[in-house]
Amino acid sequence: MDGKTLSRLRSGSVGPTSTCGTHAPARTFLLLALLAAGAASHGQEVIVNGDFDSDLSGWTTFGAPAPIWASFDQAGAPSGSALLSNTAAGPDEHLVRLSQCFVPSRPGRYQFSAHGYIPAGQASGRLFVVAVIYSGGGCTGPGGGPGAYLPATIGAWVQQTGLIEVSTDEIALPVSMSLSLGIEKTPAGGSIEAYVDAARLIYDPVFADGFEQVP
Repeated sequence: MDGKTLSRLRSGSVGPTSTCGTHAPARTFLLLALLAAGAASHGQEVIVNGDFDSDLSGWTTFGAPAPIWASFDQAGAPSGSALLSNTAAGPDEHLVRLSQCFVPSRPGRYQFSAHGYIPAGQASGRLFVVAVIYSGGGCTGPGGGPGAYLPATIGAWVQQTGLIEVSTDEIALPVSMSLSLGIEKTPAGGSIEAYVDAARLIYDPVFADGFEQVP
């Protein structure tokens, strides 16, 4: 099931709003295959501190154990990453640990992505990244969006990407949007921790509302 995605849902929230900020139930995740998208050309980054340069500033943290900053960087750069943990008692627990909320100003296509690293010698599980569009401001109200599991590769940095579209009608509501990072633990008991880095949410100005535009 590596590389599969959490499909876009419109009947309810995905992430912090529907889960009290910590728990995204497995039943909300409809898994569909999604081909990894290429980098958005001439895109505009809308996430703050996605490289976790020296701390977790810009991100809202959820749950316990709380995520912490680590000096382990996916590119070997002199910055760092975020260390996420999952110690839930039950199996198949999806826990959102970090999130950012913003108001999209333009309709069109956004590409989201993240890198992850799972150390050996712990319970099995995966990292995931989720983009959500909400019908209210401040990432409140009904919402939904696509998400992607990162491949559950042990001892190596891996990446996963996905796409989300914001329509002209949604911009007119107006809506808000979030990018969330989380960690799943597959078996009951035990614990898992993993690093996330290079989180991205990039607006692609070449495509607006599903149509190619002249820059």
